[in-house]
Amino acid sequence: MTLTIDLPEEQTLGLNARAAREGISSEQYVRRMLEHDLAPAWLRESWTRAADNGTDRLSLEEIDAEIQEVRKSWRAADS
Repeated sequence: MTLTIDLPEEQTLGLNARAAREGISSEQYVRRMLEHDLAPAWLRESWTRAADNGTDRLSLEEIDAEIQEVRKSWRAADS
């Protein structure tokens, strides 16, 4: 789908500035905003909780370590 939106110059400048801060094009920034808005409510809530508790900044290695710890505790509880 192709969508054309006419924005006032003030909004265009703001959009371009936000995209530049993210290091992406204005088109990519708008696509990201739409994908976020169109995501199911449960997923948006999950993103909010992750941002609130800092888990959105974990590396893949840190996530893997957390998973291993939980699995380890489950195995210990089963014994």
